[in-house]
Parts: sequence; structure tokens; C-alpha cells
Amino acid sequence: MEDPKITKPQPKPVPIHEPPKEDDEEKEKQRQQRRHWKRRNPDWRARKAGAGSLPLLYVPTRDYEVYANTLVGYPARVKLYPGMPRTVKDFDKMEPGLLALEFGAEYIVPGGRFTSMYGWDSYFIILGMLSSSEPPEPRLLETAVSMLRQQVYEIENYGALLNANRSYFLNRSQPPFLSSTLMALLPYIKNDTKLVSRATAAIVKEYDNVWKCGHRYDRATGLSRATEIGHYAWMKDLTGNARKRAIRSDMAIQESGHDTTARLTRTDACDIATVDLN
Repeated sequence: MEDPKITKPQPKPVPIHEPPKEDDEEKEKQRQQRRHWKRRNPDWRARKAGAGSLPLLYVPTRDYEVYANTLVGYPARVKLYPGMPRTVKDFDKMEPGLLALEFGAEYIVPGGRFTSMYGWDSYFIILGMLSSSEPPEPRLLETAVSMLRQQVYEIENYGALLNANRSYFLNRSQPPFLSSTLMALLPYIKNDTKLVSRATAAIVKEYDNVWKCGHRYDRATGLSRATEIGHYAWMKDLTGNARKRAIRSDMAIQESGHDTTARLTRTDACDIATVDLN
């Protein structure tokens, strides 16, 4: 005789998938639009937070007026570029921001997810545009020349071809490919003597003021090496000369452009004079 307290297991009901209602379709469409907008506007949190958190743009004196007038009503703050910080403490005090480039000139960012122009990435991007067809498509050639102008502008106003046009990269250059960029574009811009002259002067300026002086230049060998002023938390347990060497080597890796490979190590990078610098 069956125990009345024991019931036989019942099969689980099979869910019936009803077609989505029009309201649900509209809500999903709106969600997708919001996600797309956030991807295209990575500073959306700052915009929402208020004016004090809006993206910051540092502009050199020569272009401050045109930027300030153009960006009236735009969700961004424009500040006069204060000049190159002299010490690590000065860098810490400087509010992070984007460094303005030549007004009206375009550039392409690597990877499609960054918002800054990167140093040696730009060289390879330009090579890709020039080799896309023979002769290069006019639109791509125009963009490549525009990127050359931007790199020249960086050296003229910020002293070096930076890792990227961000304030926290003011002390970090990248392999000096501007001369190679100029040579690649020279057949197409040789009649623009003003641009060629500007680019040549910028190449010499960076060579003399970045790679042939200070902590990047080894007077004993006459060779240049990558390095940078800064520090990282992983070095906190090191002391004395070991700490100094670790700091310089780690910064050298970042500046060299080889930070995504195992070519350089955190212990000896500051003493390696790589071929691309010499």
C-alpha cells in the first residue's frame, strides 16, 4: 500500500517561449544604442559626474585661443599647457589630461580603442596606408601627411615624439621613427618645402635634446638608450642602487616599445643600447 505522504515526482513543465513583445524589442534596441554610445564615448562617466570631472585638454600658448573658442559648449575643459614637469613630484601634481595636437589635422589611433596618437605605432600605420595601393589612395595619403604634421607638432611643443599625447607620457618618448616617416612620405610631399623643413628641424631637435643628452645618452660609449623618470609599486621593497637600477630599467622597457615582448628585462634594460636608437 502506498504511503499517502509520498508523492510521485512530477515532470517539470516545459517553458513556452513567447515571441518578444514590441515593448521588449524597443527596450533592447535602446540598450544596444546606449552600449554603442558608451563605446564611442569612453569619457561618459566623467561627463555624467559634472564639470569638475570633464576630460582635460592641455593646449600650447600658440593654439590656446583657437581651441578655447572652438570647444565652447563642448563637454571638456581647456587649460594652457604649463610646460614640461621637472621632477616626479611635479608629474604627480599635474592633473592627467590629453595634450592638444595641431588643430584640424587628423590621426589614426592603434587598435581602434585608444583616443591618443601613439609614437612608433603611427609610423607603421602610415606605412600600411602608403602600401595599400599604388599610388596610395588620396584620402589615405592625406591622413598620412596629417599624422606627420601631428608628430612634428609634438616635438615642437612638447619636446619629443611621445609615447602618446597624454600628460603622463611627457617624460616618455618612443623609438625615433620620425626620420623614417619623413623619408617614406618625401616622394609625395617634396614640393611642400615648409613641411619638409619643419619635419627636418623637429628630427634634429629631438635627436639633440632627447637622445644625445641627459640620462638617455651614455657619454662613455657615445650610444643612446631608452629610459624614463618614474616609479612603480613593485619596486617598493628594493633599496639603494638596486632600486635605482630597477626603476631605470623598468622605465626603459616602457619607452623602448618592447614592453609587450621578452626582449628586455627589468634588470638590464637601462644598459642596452638598442639598434633602433643608434
